[in-house]
Amino acid sequence: MKIQIDGRWLLLKFKHVRYPYEQTVVMDSAGNEAQAHTLAQVISPSDGMVLAEGRAFCSVSDNFDKKVGRELALTRALQGVKREQRKQVWEQYWQGVGFGEEKP
Repeated sequence: MKIQIDGRWLLLKFKHVRYPYEQTVVMDSAGNEAQAHTLAQVISPSDGMVLAEGRAFCSVSDNFDKKVGRELALTRALQGVKREQRKQVWEQYWQGVGFGEEKP
């Protein structure tokens, strides 16, 4: 998804990874068992450099939900970003996924 922040174009990319059932359960950063994770990246399209990255792990007791995973991973990727820039990202994200204001 392309977004524009302060006049600069950036890419938002998401990757959802579900671990095979047979695989040993993976531990998240807090030491909890996880069955899947979502990765959110903010990327510069000119050189492909990853500017920010966040992960959200899905516990073995949770139902895997892409929407929830994306929101949490993007929130973590935007930690340390100025409030006004975060606001621009979220407005464009919600419009891009169909939850923005209705278009005439």
